[in-house]
Amino acid sequence: MKTRHPWLHGQLYSAEDDLTPEEMTRVAIAAAEALQGAQRAAQQLGAEWALIGGQALIAYGVPRITTDVDILAELAGEIALALVTGGWTALQFDLGTGDYTVTSEVTAHYMDDPVLFDIGAQRIMFPIRSPGGMIVELLTAQHPIETEMVELAMPRKVYGAQIPVAPLGGVLLVKVKADRPKDRAAVEQAADLRGERGRRRASLTPDGPHGRGTHAHRPGRRPARAGALGARPSGNRPTGRLAAVRGVDSRSDRHLR
Repeated sequence: MKTRHPWLHGQLYSAEDDLTPEEMTRVAIAAAEALQGAQRAAQQLGAEWALIGGQALIAYGVPRITTDVDILAELAGEIALALVTGGWTALQFDLGTGDYTVTSEVTAHYMDDPVLFDIGAQRIMFPIRSPGGMIVELLTAQHPIETEMVELAMPRKVYGAQIPVAPLGGVLLVKVKADRPKDRAAVEQAADLRGERGRRRASLTPDGPHGRGTHAHRPGRRPARAGALGARPSGNRPTGRLAAVRGVDSRSDRHLR
């Protein structure tokens, strides 16, 4: 079965870029519930995972409006199965309606993703919906960089809970590869924010921007990378009762957020 799979969202709001204050509150509550549920399921499985996408940028203080949750994990399929067994809803993209529909079993969606072009693989993603109505897209960590993003994820406070968040460099790298207008805007926002923070730190340092009290880049010193490119690829593959939907998407429609 061939499907197109644009990034889709839940039924909590009118439009992602035009949320009312009430809708933003509902999205935040649903996102918090979804992340805490995913955290519990991953802990029970002993599975490492990382928050990516717009929610990760929010965790780093980048002002974004996003109405779904994107999770990267080597055992994405197992986490999805555990959550659906615990009361979440399995979803499948329906070409006819152009939206997600409820299905009886966790479904693996296969699609083109520019993040994986250099290793010649298709993205494997499991969409599910939390009891609070938040759509969560669990993506299997397939690229060595993605494996390292999961390994290097650090707990950050997200909606009041300590959630493992992928390194900012990795989150932005994914958006650079996606190269949609909204992704470019997110990268620019993150750069502006970090630049402003750097200027504020420098202004508080007697020695100026290259003083000993600031972390600003110094001449002759290589900036630190978010992560090396040589992490080992994962050998894990989802197991259990999984259906599969294979699809081919255009580069402009289907990317990591």
